[in-house]
Amino acid sequence: MQNISEQTAILIALVFLCACFYILFLLLRAFWRAFTVKPKLLQKTLEKPKNTISSEESPADNDMPVIEIKRTIYGSDFINGSLPQKEPFINHQLLILLNNAISNSATIEIKYYGGSRAGKERKIIPLYFIQENLIIAMCLIDKTEKHFYVNRMFVKGINYPKPLYKTENKKISFSIAGIGQKTKRKRKAKIYRAFSKQEAINTALKKDETIAEKIEIIPDDYATTEQIKYLDVLGLAYPPTISKKEATSYLTSHLDFDTMTPPRKSSTSIAIDNQIPFDCYTSDELLSHHIEQILSNQ
Repeated sequence: MQNISEQTAILIALVFLCACFYILFLLLRAFWRAFTVKPKLLQKTLEKPKNTISSEESPADNDMPVIEIKRTIYGSDFINGSLPQKEPFINHQLLILLNNAISNSATIEIKYYGGSRAGKERKIIPLYFIQENLIIAMCLIDKTEKHFYVNRMFVKGINYPKPLYKTENKKISFSIAGIGQKTKRKRKAKIYRAFSKQEAINTALKKDETIAEKIEIIPDDYATTEQIKYLDVLGLAYPPTISKKEATSYLTSHLDFDTMTPPRKSSTSIAIDNQIPFDCYTSDELLSHHIEQILSNQ
């Protein structure tokens, strides 16, 4: 009996020693990360990324406040840095409408291109402004108070910024349902990305042997909240319907190439002939870069 008690005591002592050694290991690792790894990561983060704009490169903006931002393309943060904060584009015609609605406790109908019901119609009662581009309003769908970005609202009768360029050659998402070419059985709807409706029909037939019967266009995802914030930081004008891909082109053209030159006819012709997509926010410099990259890899 005494031997069992001694063995138990020894086992408890060993477990206690192992726990102490483990805690010591965690503390040492935490100190090592705090004083060795994190300073290196911080230094790496603060290094000036290639092809980005800093306040040093923009003397005219030196008097503007600096805001820390994360550059978001397709939802991924891949550049941390700082930029001079410019005045965001504000649709003053819409501001007047919202102010009148607040004064009169009026209900207005909008399409809001954000949140869980992006692009859907809804009725709101504007209550008050938090910022010039941000209001609190009562959403009559959920019967709750919500934040709404002014630049993401679409109201009939309001004039909005138009796309920068008229020429575009972008792929569209088509939902195609039909019957099997050989089996004659019903096929569930499937998404095909193509430059035109006919190309999508041909792809469905060639790739999946589906004879198209029902075709619907699926809208592109709208710009993310982070992209909208970034456009506002840069003071760029955009319509509420701007898509995620269009915002990506807009931001990339503005930041990586620091220019918004309309694409030349020669560039757009080469892109169309080689099925290289571009949208109405792709500058000539960005399009030329895409063409060079794609053709060099062929």
